[in-house]
Amino acid sequence: MSGADQPSGGLVTAGEAPTRAPAGIDRLARDGLLGLVGAAVSAVFNLVVVVVVVHAAGKPTAGVVFAVTSLYLIAVTLARLGSPTGLVYFLVRARTHGRADTLRRVMRIGLAPVVVGSVVVAGIMLAVAPVVASWIAPEHASTAVLPLRVLALLVPFAAVSDTLLMGSRGFNTMRPLILVERIARPIGQVVLTVGAILLGAKGTVALTSAWALPYVATAAVAVWWTAGLLRRSERRNPPAAAGTEVAAVTTGREYWVFTAPRALQSVVQIALQRLDIVLVSALVGPKDAAIYAAVTRFLVFGQLGAQAITSAVQPQLGARLFSGDVPGAGRVYQVSTCWLILLTWPVYLSLAVFSRQIPAFFGRGYDAGAIVLVILGCAMLVATGAGLVDVVLAMAGRTTWTLGNSVLALVVDVSLNLILLPRIGIAGAAIAWAAAIVCNNVLPVTQLAVSMRLHPFGRGTLLTMASAAVWLGLLPSAAGLVFGWTGPVLVAAMAVGLVGYVAVAWRLRAVFEIDSLVRAARRRPRGAHAATPEGIGWS
Repeated sequence: MSGADQPSGGLVTAGEAPTRAPAGIDRLARDGLLGLVGAAVSAVFNLVVVVVVVHAAGKPTAGVVFAVTSLYLIAVTLARLGSPTGLVYFLVRARTHGRADTLRRVMRIGLAPVVVGSVVVAGIMLAVAPVVASWIAPEHASTAVLPLRVLALLVPFAAVSDTLLMGSRGFNTMRPLILVERIARPIGQVVLTVGAILLGAKGTVALTSAWALPYVATAAVAVWWTAGLLRRSERRNPPAAAGTEVAAVTTGREYWVFTAPRALQSVVQIALQRLDIVLVSALVGPKDAAIYAAVTRFLVFGQLGAQAITSAVQPQLGARLFSGDVPGAGRVYQVSTCWLILLTWPVYLSLAVFSRQIPAFFGRGYDAGAIVLVILGCAMLVATGAGLVDVVLAMAGRTTWTLGNSVLALVVDVSLNLILLPRIGIAGAAIAWAAAIVCNNVLPVTQLAVSMRLHPFGRGTLLTMASAAVWLGLLPSAAGLVFGWTGPVLVAAMAVGLVGYVAVAWRLRAVFEIDSLVRAARRRPRGAHAATPEGIGWS
């Protein structure tokens, strides 16, 4: 690690306010802004797809589409075998120690099982499609079988695409992930979906095919781009000197010992995000699944901040923790948590405040989703307050811990869904998911604090929480109680709150490290290449 990367004071405590952001934080800010742009585009176009399908196809058809595509995403995640995280970890590791000669081995070890596994998953999906269709949509099983089989054929393309695009961060670049996965694919899904509807194809087969076909194109681009990154990295980084002791992958055992728990955890995490929709469709009906899936899509606008910051933080945390710089990793953790709260709390508080108005966006009959927005909006405040705790644990090599936490959260989610869904409908699904979210964040924060003395609660984190709660939570709530929960009153109150929130953020910009974000937006720092923990340039 270069000297520029050493943190000036270790962990940011409640009594510290950094006077100048280290070069590594400037880089983190630039990466985060790039990721934020891509995540924002992805969130907008994903919501557009939901709105188009809901309005064009109706609740029963939309519910089936959302249920089968949710199952598809779970299958793709299973087929990835957790390899994207393994690629990032071991590619960074090899490049950090000048072992460019091992990069191709890492790629082979990480990609070959994904190809084989995705074909196996696709075959299983084809075989069990009739049984699954009758379970997730008992009254509409005939409309779900063929979409499931079409999606099964596309599983290998999506698995390869996701693995390579997410894994490309190990080459110290976010461009493939942002441009292809976050921007090009969602735009392609909107174009094909709208085109299918304009041509009169509004059935489940046409809509699911239009949504999934862009993965074929992204897989081809991912293979081409990764091959170029591999060749470029080999040219730029000569092999280590003879006799040098370095840590690098020589067999697949070390790779998969690290990655296997992450593979299971990835499946558990996507199940936590998507299984609720499937359970609502199976236990209550596709119409309710359409309502639940539609309103919960707004959560993506808060999650885009997490996606952006995660993409930037993960390689830095991996390099710092691998080199033993725990104080530096702690600083990155706290600064990234501050930014995460700064970006996401306004979104989640707005979802709760406008919970009565948002469902009308999808048309009549969606007002039952209001309580879902309130419950999940509050749960996400807890989740983002914990920061990227799962990423920190994973990059510290505690993948079995993250797996155990996620499995426990999934058990909580499924158990509460089975108990509450038949009794109180989609409100029960929201309560179940909220309980799982809280469990999956509070537990790892505790583990990290006890085992490594790392935590997300720096001075900037706490001040950001307080500012958002006052300006964007208490102020609009007080206005609603006094003047009524009408749209104009809430819009005026939130406008005033946003002005106050931005003013406080700017006043405390040094504490919040906002200057780093501003510098990242204006220009690329001249020392960007030297500032990387790996000492390797930004591709």
